[in-house]
Parts: sequence; C-alpha cells; structure tokens
Amino acid sequence: MHNRYMVIGWNERTRNLLEMMVQKENGAQLVLMDSTIASPPVHFEGIEFIRGDATESSALRRAGIELVDTAVITADPSKDEEEADQYSILATISIKGMNPKVKVITEILTEKHMLNAQRSGADTIIRPNDLISSLYYNSTKSGLSNIHVLTEVIGSKFDTFPVPDWLVGMEFSESTMPLLREGKLVIGKVTDGRIKINPNSKTVWRASDIIITMSNGK
Repeated sequence: MHNRYMVIGWNERTRNLLEMMVQKENGAQLVLMDSTIASPPVHFEGIEFIRGDATESSALRRAGIELVDTAVITADPSKDEEEADQYSILATISIKGMNPKVKVITEILTEKHMLNAQRSGADTIIRPNDLISSLYYNSTKSGLSNIHVLTEVIGSKFDTFPVPDWLVGMEFSESTMPLLREGKLVIGKVTDGRIKINPNSKTVWRASDIIITMSNGK
C-alpha cells in the first residue's frame, strides 16, 4: 500500500471529497487529474495536480498510476449523461489496464451503463441519480421543499464500515435499532461493489458487505 489516491474530474463533488480526504487521510498522497482546468485549485496546496485525460496512458503515467491504491472517477458535468458514462467506463478500463490492483470507484449516471461499468473493472459503482430522484419524490409527498430536504442531507455525514461479526446473518430490519443507538442511521449497503440504498427489510447481512450510515454532521 502506497496510500496514494487519485481523483479524476474537477467539480463540486471532488472539491468536497478532497477537503474530506485532506482532513481525514493524514499522510496520504492525493492526486487530482482534470483536462478542463489549467492549474490546480488555489485552496488545495499540497495536492498533486495533473492536467490530462484519464483515458490516455501518458497522463496516467504522469500521475504515477502504478503507485495508486484507489482511483475515484466522477461524472463530467459538462457532458450529457450518455457521454459522461462512456468516458467514465473508458477511464476505468484505462486505469485497470495499467494497474489491475488499483481499486476503482466509478460514478455512473444511467442505469443501462451500470453493467458496462462493472464489466470494465469498476470495484464500486455509485449512481447518485437514484438517491436524488428518491429525495425529489418524497419531498413532493411530504409537503417539504426540495431545498429543505437536500439541505438536511448535505448537512449530514455519510460513513461506511465493514459489517461487524455480530451483524452477520442478521436481517436489515433487525440491524437498524442497535446501530441507531450508536447514532448511526443505516441507509444502505455495498455488496459486491454495488450500492443499494434502503434494501429489502429481509435482506441478510453478509460478512463481505459494507454498511452505509448517515449521522448528523453539524
């Protein structure tokens, strides 16, 4: 392990991600790669910036891809969903081709490209549209404004951790209260690299699962 992380794409999500990593990943080597900005963001001194295309081997070599442990590929907001997903998949293939051991977390916007991302080698696939669509729907039913609901979510802290031994074999519905007493609201899980928000109440926790929780981050 080289404790080296690479984040691809400069946008609001990666800005927040890098801020979190600077605070929590002491001693980590952080690399930001983007082809749309000429210089590194001024408030991220100490983060290595590579101007380049993550689908090109020359740019990945400059980023030290052989030393990267984890790569995060975010969807390009300047592209339409189809084009953004195709680029994310190509970037995943390029990274895995040059370093098969790197853990790749890929953001995918459309349902039809989820399987393609998995086949390309993505270890974890994130599809934020599912969560946002659910928030919009529930806000129309509850009478709350979208701004209110999204503000509450943004003000919360998301966390992930491996399933503890005592939870293995327990159903999802049975696990919520014990964790809630610890201040952790269970909202989903990661199984085989796929994120599932609000799984079926009868879903049984496996030892290889990852728990997703939310707590008040204020």
